[in-house]
Amino acid sequence: MKKRVTEKWVFLVMAVFGMCANAFAADNLSDSEKILRLTSEAMKEAVWYMPAEVAEIVKKDDKKYFIVSIQNRQEYDAGHVPGSVLVSVDFNEPEKMAKQFPQDKKIIIVSSNGQEACKVSLLLRQLGYDSGILLLGMNSYNRLYAGSGAYTGDIGGELSTSPLEPEAKESVSSYSDKSARELVIEKTAEYAAANRPFEVTAYDLVKLDDAVLISMQKAEDYAKGHIPGTINIPGADFLNGDKRLLQLPKGKKIIVTCYLGHYSSMGAMLLNQMGYEAYSLRWGASGWNIKLTEDISSMLTAGMGLGVEKQTH
Repeated sequence: MKKRVTEKWVFLVMAVFGMCANAFAADNLSDSEKILRLTSEAMKEAVWYMPAEVAEIVKKDDKKYFIVSIQNRQEYDAGHVPGSVLVSVDFNEPEKMAKQFPQDKKIIIVSSNGQEACKVSLLLRQLGYDSGILLLGMNSYNRLYAGSGAYTGDIGGELSTSPLEPEAKESVSSYSDKSARELVIEKTAEYAAANRPFEVTAYDLVKLDDAVLISMQKAEDYAKGHIPGTINIPGADFLNGDKRLLQLPKGKKIIVTCYLGHYSSMGAMLLNQMGYEAYSLRWGASGWNIKLTEDISSMLTAGMGLGVEKQTH
């Protein structure tokens, strides 16, 4: 009897020790891993609103939604989505910026072409907001009012069908007792303080010699054609915390591309939060060679021509 009791206690002690060890392992994440895990949870559903969908929300005056514009003042005054509220974007103070948005509504962010809006939406979702963007911004809603953000075409860049495997590097990450939310706020502010541009153009890309290029295309699209020299980490994997993101070189510029510059804007933002020097390719593959996005090219070059509101002073 005594032996059985002893065995029972040994079993319980080992079970408790095992649970503690597992809990410690789950929580013993690097700062970058914490940011990746938070982002994966926040981006389970990436929200894009089509122009006609936003127009219907405006028509119905649906109070569940809060439409904001991050256009510059001049372009907002010239023409914006009716009912949208102009807000300022300052990543130097992420928490203060986020307080401009309601937490009890679905937020639709409108920019000139959707790319800057993606950065804002990613941060808001990381901080717990229900945010999405107007796909392609004013460029799709009414291209006449996209201003400096209007699509200007591709450069007819060469395409490749040869896959390139990433060179695995040993993960180098810092550890702290800060929460993922605290890290996102801190690292976003650090990135903003560096005052780097958040994107490069296709012409810039041609001139870059020693940079890591990442395509967020779907695997099947990447196989059909991609920008030469890019490795493939599909958008769904990228925003779901793909471990390869922990193995990128810290000493090189990283250029992220996708189809339209939307996913790549979020991807570059995430990598900068993780301590990399990352840039989004403006307009993504569409800025390199529109053949990679032929099925949606009409939205880039024509837009929907929907009605806008103008600001008078």
